[in-house]
Amino acid sequence: MTSDEYDEAIIELLQADPQRSNKSVAQALSITESAVAVRIRTLMESNAIRFVAQRDIVAFGASIVAHADIYVGGRKATDVAAEIGRIEHVASVVILAGSPQIIAQIHAADGPHLTEIIEREISAVAGIERIETIVSMEVLKYRTDIAELGAQHD
Repeated sequence: MTSDEYDEAIIELLQADPQRSNKSVAQALSITESAVAVRIRTLMESNAIRFVAQRDIVAFGASIVAHADIYVGGRKATDVAAEIGRIEHVASVVILAGSPQIIAQIHAADGPHLTEIIEREISAVAGIERIETIVSMEVLKYRTDIAELGAQHD
């Protein structure tokens, strides 16, 4: 295995079982435990990987996943997006090079809760001209193993 292949194998093993020990990873790859530790530390320091705890949105009461197409006017889309990103039930915010200028993913408990989030929280953000909402009927694939780890916008 090349250096990159070891790193990829470590990432794959940890994605399959995030609680897997360095010793177990080392045994699976026939390398030393200290080599695994150094590689993991290097991957973390270079922002290639990050360890996080994920919530199960359904277990926390969200039965609806919706996407809001947000059309912006009179204000910079980045400023509007930053404000939307601070809303509790907004899971992600993406700025687009087109129209709509922003797409936000929303996790809501039910229809009335989704309406409340859109009408009372998102619509209250200055600079929004129009919101079109798309409700997911069934989530067939939702990758959680990849994300941009560079600049984080909180």
